Amino acid sequence: MTRDFLDPSPEERIVVLIDAATLRKAERLIESCERCNREGAEIPFDNVLDRVTGSDPSLTDYILENASEVSEL
Repeated sequence: MTRDFLDPSPEERIVVLIDAATLRKAERLIESCERCNREGAEIPFDNVLDRVTGSDPSLTDYILENASEVSEL
């Protein structure tokens, strides 16, 4: 199995644990969602987390500390 040229290897990936405070900070940046604004909601939540954490979007994956903290948008 060959690895896609643009995808980083597992060794290059950075996994960031998102705590409740960081999650709340990211949620405050959300203006709308696909449910309430199908035409205008275009930014995935991981992009918002990239902004809040200052992480490199090409290398970073996120794990939410407590999935029950995420409300359905």
